Amino acid sequence: MRSPIYFLIKPLDGKDYNNETESGVITTTSVEDHNYTQRIAEVIKTPIKYNGVIRDGDKVVVHHNVFRTQYNNQGIPLPSRNHIKDDLYYLEEELIYMVVKDNGVKEAVFPFCFVSPLVGDVKFEGVKEVLNKAILKYPNKHLIEQGFIEDDIVFLKKDSEYEFNLFDEKLYMMKSNRILCKED
Repeated sequence: MRSPIYFLIKPLDGKDYNNETESGVITTTSVEDHNYTQRIAEVIKTPIKYNGVIRDGDKVVVHHNVFRTQYNNQGIPLPSRNHIKDDLYYLEEELIYMVVKDNGVKEAVFPFCFVSPLVGDVKFEGVKEVLNKAILKYPNKHLIEQGFIEDDIVFLKKDSEYEFNLFDEKLYMMKSNRILCKED
């Protein structure tokens, strides 16, 4: 089964929510909390005419609502609008942010990239994340072609990042055109 325009995916390990730590502690039981929805999926089939970097069997980082259960006006839980059957979902290409290859290599998918926050001592405020400045963690091919590399210190447009907790690290996903420049 293949779609002409959609990726067919399933949640990693068959879990719609990723709310358990490695020690087994459950961090939340609420389906309303988008912070704990599964954001990693396995690609079952790519679209028929797709020619990008993603292949069948790759793991991908997706939008937080892809697997999320929501409630209707009567309080009845409904599966995600992307749900097809069992643990099979469809997904638009625009909702895929990163691909993780079998060898563990992580690559942001254009137009997205991931940055890691810089922490510093802010006058009168103490130690906190520095605004509008970050470490480029996972660039996309377009950024690499422009001379950006992993671990570059980059300056960002205001309010351009969105928090993700992936691979045991805090990252911010953003569109690469929100990067202003890199530090020399």
